[in-house]
Amino acid sequence: MTDEHELGRMVRMLPDAPAAWVEAAQALPFLKDELDSILARAEGDAGFRQALRTDPATALRSEGYDLSPSVVAHLMRKLPPEQGS
Repeated sequence: MTDEHELGRMVRMLPDAPAAWVEAAQALPFLKDELDSILARAEGDAGFRQALRTDPATALRSEGYDLSPSVVAHLMRKLPPEQGS
């Protein structure tokens, strides 16, 4: 069984994480707040919600958001369902 000291030694031997990974991890809390804000607005604003369903990239850009396609895809999976669905 490996003890904490041995585990610490092995972790120190690993190469540093790529800078892009570090930046992405640092941005996650801010991105979550931004996504929560977008989802809250979509929940309360049927017009915005419909614009997101029709053309999410354009709807978000028109509101000043610049999100990667993977983040937009994640957002669309979280979008509230259509009323009556």
